Amino acid sequence: QAAEEMGMKVLRVPAYSPFAVAEQAVSLAVTLNRRLHIARSRVRNGNYELSGLVGMDLKGKTIGILGTGKIGQIAAKIFTGFGMELAAYDVFQNDAIKELGGTYMSKDEVYAKADIISLHVPLLPSTTKMINREAIAKMKPGVILVNVSRGGLVDTDALIEGLSKGVIRACGLDVYENEGALFFKDFSNMSDATRMQQWDQKFALLRSFPNVLISPHSAFLTTDALHNIVQSHAALGLEVCPAAVLPQRPDQPPQRIPDAGRPAQHCHHHHPER
Repeated sequence: QAAEEMGMKVLRVPAYSPFAVAEQAVSLAVTLNRRLHIARSRVRNGNYELSGLVGMDLKGKTIGILGTGKIGQIAAKIFTGFGMELAAYDVFQNDAIKELGGTYMSKDEVYAKADIISLHVPLLPSTTKMINREAIAKMKPGVILVNVSRGGLVDTDALIEGLSKGVIRACGLDVYENEGALFFKDFSNMSDATRMQQWDQKFALLRSFPNVLISPHSAFLTTDALHNIVQSHAALGLEVCPAAVLPQRPDQPPQRIPDAGRPAQHCHHHHPER
C-alpha cells in the first residue's frame, strides 16, 4: 500500500528454483544422519575412527514434511526416493503428496511419527515459532530437524533445549530467526572473543553443537536458480516497465526499450516466502 501511494510497482517472483531449496533440505538431513561433516573434520585431522559416526538407514523411516507447496512437494519426492514413508501437514492438501503415497495428518501426529522433520511453511503469524517447547516435547526422540524456510518458524531457546536433552538428535539450518546481523557477512578475521561480543549469544551456542549444521541462507544458491531469478525479474520488469532503460555499457549510451504506449514506472521486487 505504501509503495502504491508513492507510485511504485512491487513485483513478486513466486518461484525461481524450488529444486535448489528442496535439495538443500535433503542434503542437510543426509549429512547429519550419516555425520559426514564430523567424518570430514576427523579425516582432515588424521582421525579415521568409526566411533560416533553411526547413522540410520533412511529406507523404512518416516519423513515429516510441514508445508507441501512447491518446495515441500519436491523435498517429499526426493525423500521418498530413499524408500521413506511420508507424513505430511498443510492447511491445503496437495494431490501430488497423495500420489507419492503420503498421508496427511495433524502437526502433532507428524511430530510423533517422523524420524526427520523438514519445514517448508511460510512465516505467518500462525506459524511464527511453531517449533517451540510444546512441539518439540511431542516429537519422536532422536528426530532430525531441518529448516530451510524461515528462521522465525523455530524458537531458538526451545531448539537449544531440545538438542541439549537429546530429543532432537541433529538439526540442519539454512535460516535463523535473527540472521540479519550475521548472514552475508564475513567474520573470519575476528577473534573468538570479538565474535562472542558481537554475535547473537544464542546463535553462538547453537553453532557450537557438533550435531548442528548451519548454512548461511544459501539454499537457493545454484547457477540454475540465479539464471531463473534474472530471467523472471527481467520478464516482470518489462511487463510493467515497457519503457525501461537497458543497463548501460561503458562504451555505449543508454538504450531505451521501445515503449508499448505506457509510461515508465519505478520497479522493485520482493523475494517470496519459501
